[in-house]
Amino acid sequence: MTTKYHLEIYEPGSNGTTVAAHFTSSTPFGHIAPGDLVNLPDAPSPTMPGSPWQVTKIEHGLWNAGPDVTHKVMLFVEEIPKPQFGTMEIKGF
Repeated sequence: MTTKYHLEIYEPGSNGTTVAAHFTSSTPFGHIAPGDLVNLPDAPSPTMPGSPWQVTKIEHGLWNAGPDVTHKVMLFVEEIPKPQFGTMEIKGF
């Protein structure tokens, strides 16, 4: 019996309906907790440009697929607002 590991990151506000990124591995993924930042500059989803995103919720799915076991970690994230910089007019030059 082998274990297959999957990590899915869902687009903000999609409630798990839209996958922004999916990874597979033969070894477990490292510890991820709510509040952690996920930085994926090359995310395949065009609706999630730029990073990082903050993890808000994590779910785990476990099931048997024949002789194998699958463990899927599902990350729900929210976008971190980018700082807004105003313009400043400098007079006297």
